[in-house]
Amino acid sequence: MSDSPDTPGVIAKPPTIYSAAVVVALVLHFLMPLPISPAPVRLWIGLSLIVLGGVLVFFALGEFRNCETSEDTNVPATALVTSGPYRFSRNPMYVSLTLMLLSIGVAANIWWILLMVAPVLVVMHVGVILREERYLEQKFGQVYRDYKDSVRRWF
Repeated sequence: MSDSPDTPGVIAKPPTIYSAAVVVALVLHFLMPLPISPAPVRLWIGLSLIVLGGVLVFFALGEFRNCETSEDTNVPATALVTSGPYRFSRNPMYVSLTLMLLSIGVAANIWWILLMVAPVLVVMHVGVILREERYLEQKFGQVYRDYKDSVRRWF
């Protein structure tokens, strides 16, 4: 967590939260394997979701660069990003990370990873998103409240 007063003070960087879920799921899979299916279709579905998630995060990061602000939660926000995928979701990078987590579980044939999605979303909601929303509302005021009222949190 950042000590800077001009940051949302999230509990951990979102990629760290998602990566930790994969590690926990892999340990659980090693201890008690729970395969999804032997079907090769599973691999193609998983790979498709990975590509979709990658494309989404690419465009979302591009919007941060276009607005000349950082996506790093430990760096003060200098602009409110509302263009590109942010027109449809206030959190397209988190949607992307969630898609990638699901895709890894499907492609790797590991139920434990899929079972980690719900706890990860709870941690993200309480420890990251609500803090970011509170921070952005304090920083950008009515502009952020209007954006929040007009764009969904997810998709």
